Amino acid sequence: MALDAKKHPRDSKLRMESGLEESPASVAGLNRFLNRPPPKVKTVEEPAVDDAGAELLLRKRASYGSLGVERLDYSDPESCIVETQPLLDGWKYDLQSADEADYLAAPKRGRGFDEEKQQAVDAAEATAKNEAQLDLWSIEGLALPMAYFVIGVSVSFITTPLQVYMVEELGAEPEAQNTISILMSLPWSFKLLFGFVSDVNPILGWRRKPYMILGSMAHAVAYLSLALMGTPGIQVLSFLTWVATMGQIMVDVMADTLVVERAKFEPEATRGQTQATCYALRFVGSVLGASSGTVFFNAKAWGWGLTFGEVCLILGALPLFSVVPLAFFVWEKPIHEKGCKSVVEQCQDIWETVQLKAVWKPMAFVYTYNILQIPNVAWSSFLQIGLDFKPWALGIMSTAGAIMTLLGIMAFKRFFFHTSWRYIYISSTCLSAAFSLLQLVLIFHLNRAWGLSDYFFALGDDVMAAYINGIQFLPVCIMYMSLCPGGSEGATYAMLTTLGNIASCVAFTFGSLLSHVWDVSNEAIQGEDVGGLWRLSLLTSCLGVAPLALIWLLPHGREEQRALQKSREKTMIGGVIFLAVLGASLSWTSSHAILTVLGEG
Repeated sequence: MALDAKKHPRDSKLRMESGLEESPASVAGLNRFLNRPPPKVKTVEEPAVDDAGAELLLRKRASYGSLGVERLDYSDPESCIVETQPLLDGWKYDLQSADEADYLAAPKRGRGFDEEKQQAVDAAEATAKNEAQLDLWSIEGLALPMAYFVIGVSVSFITTPLQVYMVEELGAEPEAQNTISILMSLPWSFKLLFGFVSDVNPILGWRRKPYMILGSMAHAVAYLSLALMGTPGIQVLSFLTWVATMGQIMVDVMADTLVVERAKFEPEATRGQTQATCYALRFVGSVLGASSGTVFFNAKAWGWGLTFGEVCLILGALPLFSVVPLAFFVWEKPIHEKGCKSVVEQCQDIWETVQLKAVWKPMAFVYTYNILQIPNVAWSSFLQIGLDFKPWALGIMSTAGAIMTLLGIMAFKRFFFHTSWRYIYISSTCLSAAFSLLQLVLIFHLNRAWGLSDYFFALGDDVMAAYINGIQFLPVCIMYMSLCPGGSEGATYAMLTTLGNIASCVAFTFGSLLSHVWDVSNEAIQGEDVGGLWRLSLLTSCLGVAPLALIWLLPHGREEQRALQKSREKTMIGGVIFLAVLGASLSWTSSHAILTVLGEG
């Protein structure tokens, strides 16, 4: 069946109200459309076309879904509308092929239509939209840098007061101190849970901002509770710092996900710069927090300063007056624009992702690398008891470390953004091991024979290690970002970062176990028995280099990573091992931390 398009009522209305002439493309497209088999679903009446004519009708159909249509694809002659939505009266609009799309679009090519000009206008609109989404300093984006900044302040501000409080007020042994560190690190391993929940369970039509607000509230309530108690015991301290960190993680996951969504608007050559900027702000907050903890928590040494409870009060109030108000305005894609995947679909996305060779190979290296960066759990006790470092001295070390980490991130952005990831890991790991071995010089006081004070030698070792870690931090974050499928950014990005975080938690538990191999107790350090301390330092320094044997699993850079992703190579065994290791590691670290805390009680 073939018709003259000029006699078709709908086309006549389009032509009359738009004032555009008919083109051969519209007749051919209409004839192909009318010769198709009849649709199997109900169709709906076409809406009236207003003064803007056919162009407005087409834009409504393509952009706003006035007929239940979400998106048209004109680039492929065989393509169809990708998705449909239910109409208000319960009907669904018939799937259209590109034939009808040709018919509808044809009037635009009539008299007075400049296709090149229209393409330029569309490109300019797309560029402006992309730039708007990447603007972190607008009211719709300001919550993101603020969230990263507040997390940086919170994590570093509590570091020195917590170390001193546990040793001086609670008399905690190195293993107990390390357990608190585990409990403050462990929630970072639950990022997958928060990402998954926010993807599949929106609140009031939004996926991210409600959870950002809830996380800030949990963080605030936990620290305000510690402030009211004044001098909490080890069990209460462990629990509430864990709750506060869980709140921080919830905020961090939402901020990460929103940044990953925005990164899709970045040019390919510079993708990752927005994320790098946010993490730089986080470490600016770390510098401010560490320096504040240094200056304000020295009442015993200087005669003035904050108590531990007052520090907790500040940390509890901080997100309430910064992140929470701004989170109400943060931009995120409404659910009706990108759909909401079910739990089953999310699990399928995760399963498909972890089977990819482009995912499990580099993640195998990241996990192995992090799990062998085992800390010397007695080092903090040695600095305070063995070397008599005061709180202000520890605070300056923490501040200097935060500054050097920030400088490391800035150095990566400025000088190493396009450098091979393998080269960054090899060089930074070797340098880090060398500085770690310098702990032996401090343990045996060899620096004193060289005329170097204990404090400045320890400071130099600490800040250089922090600088190296800063350079090493961002490459894997950029890699994680590139692996996230659309619609599952929260769960997938959180899962990838979770594997790296849980490996670090396992490393902390290994550190606790190694503290039983040799005597590194507070009594041994106070009695100047450093036999166990130097052996533990030597072992942990050497183990940190071992993962470089698997460096071949890590791509050289973004180009090689993209090539691996395009290949879509899969292996089921890789995905099974990935998920098994993740689950086993999480179970191990959780049970070890809980048992240790209960034993302290």
